[in-house]
Amino acid sequence: MISKNYKVKFYSEDYNSNPHLENFYKDPVKHALRTESFFLNNRFENDKIFWQQNNDKVVADFCFFKCLVFAKQNLKNNDYESFKKDFDNKMDKIKIPSLLVLLTKNFKELEQQIKKRDRPFEREIKLSYLKKLEKGYHLIIKNLEFPILEYTLDNIDFNKNQFEFEKILRAIFRASF
Repeated sequence: MISKNYKVKFYSEDYNSNPHLENFYKDPVKHALRTESFFLNNRFENDKIFWQQNNDKVVADFCFFKCLVFAKQNLKNNDYESFKKDFDNKMDKIKIPSLLVLLTKNFKELEQQIKKRDRPFEREIKLSYLKKLEKGYHLIIKNLEFPILEYTLDNIDFNKNQFEFEKILRAIFRASF
């Protein structure tokens, strides 16, 4: 919706192509490294291809730094250190966002949204995991060197409330200029 409003290209994450994701949700410890490594390399390659074909403004539904959030939560310390080195090596070649918009929701609504989405592999996601991810996002954004707009979507449905949608558009505009 945001990209349509600004009439810019939408860059979407391709999480479905990860062949390890379903197994990860069944046995996170066993499949974490393969899952996170696939995401890192896939996002990197997709990013490289995307920016070779597009050099204008875009709205994306993910940020490359997301890799660190999930890896930190899911990997053992020694695996994370190796993963982080690989991530850092790729960072030189990644386009840095001019603005990161972090949309948050309370956990009850987030759980309802996941349930409504009804992805079979997400059915067993635990509240404790969601809380760790939220904490991870907040730890990561503290160290980013570009503007971040955090916007809470508690009790907000843009599809049903144009006024609230326009409020976030105004917040993005103010943060961008």
